[in-house]
Amino acid sequence: MKLKPEHNAVIYSLPGNSEFRICRQNDFNVSEKHDKSESYFVVRPFNDDKKVLFIRADVHENIDLSELVVESYINAPNSEAVQQSDYERLISKTIDRSQEINGKIIVSRIDEASMQSFNLTKSLQNLRNKFPQSFIYFLISKQYGIWLGATPETLVEKEGELLSTMALAGTKWGGELFTQKEFDEQMLVSRDIMDCLSKEVVEIGDVHEMNFGELRHLRTNFRWQSEDSILRFAELLHPTSAICGFPRAEALEFILSNEEHERGLYSGYLGFVDSNHSQLFVNLRCMRLFDNQIRVHVGGGINAKSDPISEWEETVRKSNSVKEAIAHG
Repeated sequence: MKLKPEHNAVIYSLPGNSEFRICRQNDFNVSEKHDKSESYFVVRPFNDDKKVLFIRADVHENIDLSELVVESYINAPNSEAVQQSDYERLISKTIDRSQEINGKIIVSRIDEASMQSFNLTKSLQNLRNKFPQSFIYFLISKQYGIWLGATPETLVEKEGELLSTMALAGTKWGGELFTQKEFDEQMLVSRDIMDCLSKEVVEIGDVHEMNFGELRHLRTNFRWQSEDSILRFAELLHPTSAICGFPRAEALEFILSNEEHERGLYSGYLGFVDSNHSQLFVNLRCMRLFDNQIRVHVGGGINAKSDPISEWEETVRKSNSVKEAIAHG
């Protein structure tokens, strides 16, 4: 199958699965709204003022990755890469603000890398093998460009009337132990979720570790029952404190005022929705693909206990975790 820049389609693989599926409309277009009686793939950017895409599942079937061909990639715009010194200055400023609001703020940056040639089939297979419990996707969008990701975080899942979500925060690697800083992050994310779901009867699981390649995170599961649409709960939860901060309004204001790049689809959400089983994922560990270049979006949660040098190192490791799976040639 040949995909063109003007097309809209997604190839994805669910956590724990080895197969890939393609979702597209017959005309390779998108819909601006959805019909509850139909199945579709939703793509929601981070910012509220950006267009949400609904790709109706006229075609929704398993696909052989070796059949995929992308006709061309657009040229990369001016560099958006953030240097270490600039990012550490932003972290210091964020620490001060997080102390003022007695909370945490997630700030992000873009890491750019040259890509002389790109093997889509091998890259998707590598991501699937390296991150077996993550949502792997390749999205081609006329509006937002070409994106590739391997996200470990479910925003909300619905099967029948049973819904679930997770609080995912704190990052460590190697043999490092989680400190109070990471547990504080996790507590704020869990608290924000409970605030969002205050009208529901929610079952809360224990805090436990979750692996993402060489990285480890703290995770707490939440479950509740409702007949309401999964999109209603997605909008209640977005943007979660794991990708925005807490208190939400103050954190979001800081992000929009201080991040110099456009997040685009990074830290928005995406996933497949139908009447039986729907699952939406926070768009983390993702990159945008250009001709001869990839741009990886990474970030971290900043609170009063954060250290600028450590926070830079965390984003480097997050970026490398997905860049190492990209196949050239």
